[in-house]
Formats: sequence, C-alpha cells, structure tokens
Amino acid sequence: MRITHQMLSRKYLTRMNTNQSTLKSSNERLSSQRKFNKAYENVTDAGKALRTRKLIAANERYQVAVRDAEGRAASAEESLRTANGLLTTAKEKPIQGTNVTYSQGDRDKNATEVEKYQDVMLQLTNNSFADKTVLAATGNHDGSPPFSPAVSGPTIYCGP
Repeated sequence: MRITHQMLSRKYLTRMNTNQSTLKSSNERLSSQRKFNKAYENVTDAGKALRTRKLIAANERYQVAVRDAEGRAASAEESLRTANGLLTTAKEKPIQGTNVTYSQGDRDKNATEVEKYQDVMLQLTNNSFADKTVLAATGNHDGSPPFSPAVSGPTIYCGP
C-alpha cells in the first residue's frame, strides 16, 4: 500500500481539528463550571436540571404571592383597626351629645366630626394594596374605587 504525503497531511489535519474541538469543549466546561453545555450531552442530568429550575421558579412565585398576601393582610388589619376606632368614637359622640352640659355648639361640633368620620370610613373602604381594594369588592377592573361619595344622600356603591 502506498502512503502519500497528501494522506499524511489530511490525517494530521483531521486529528488536529478533533483535538482543537475537544480542547474547545473542555475550555467551555471549565469556564461555565458545568458538566455539560448542551442537553443532548447528558439527557438525564439535563432533565433533572430543568425540573429543578422549574421548582425553583415555582417557589419564587409562591414567595412573591405570600409576601403580597402578607402585605394585603397587614393593610386590611390596619384599615380595620382604624375603622374600629372610628366606629367606637362615632358611637360615643351621640351619647356625649345627650349630656345636658353640652351646648348646641358642642353638639354641632360632634355632628361635624361624625360626618368627617364618614369620609374617613369611605377612604378606608376604598383603600388598596397592589392595585386591589382591601376591604371592598374585588371586581372593579377599570381601576375605579368601589364606593364613591354622593353629593346628597347615601354613599354610592360602584362595584360589580
């Protein structure tokens, strides 16, 4: 069998290219600090890695939802605590007004305060957290508050 110079150089170039690609893939693994860079290089471990990433992403979404729920609950608790204080005070004002030592001016002042409490209660019911109302209906998708003050008469409910 005859070995030509062209055959020798072709084999040499083939081996050199193979060694260069092996070196390149080894350098990629070293720089990325991964066992493999393509899913087809290790299908089993790639599947495990994808499942793990999916679980991590689900846990992160769960943590965001929990933080949102905690903030919403804290906001609702603060609104309810404020509303409870307002209602307690509003209940005491008429009782104070029945006292004979109160003048008509004092009674009018108490009535004005109770009317202000109505406005504060309206604000509390329209209170929102993360663009969602806390104490009122949840169906207002247009961003409008669920309760709006009427010019005269009762408060208007604008919910779904």
